[in-house]
Amino acid sequence: MAWGYRIKRLTKREKERCRSLEWGCAGCGGGVEYISNYSYNSANGHAAHARRPMCTEHARQFAMRHTLAWPARSHKVRIRLEKAA
Repeated sequence: MAWGYRIKRLTKREKERCRSLEWGCAGCGGGVEYISNYSYNSANGHAAHARRPMCTEHARQFAMRHTLAWPARSHKVRIRLEKAA
């Protein structure tokens, strides 16, 4: 079971960070414009979290599949690109 689906348009700084890490879209390997985030139950029964970089087309498909509003430029959603140490 999964919950908490979110999608965020990356800022210019975040896009540059993704390029420096050589991240591509999780679906096609294209340029990263958005990042998705959701939580799910792991095999051990604990909550786990997933973040995936996406191109515009795959982000739109993700948003439609999970009935999410398309993110506006000023939309404030906090999704970290990397895990906190």
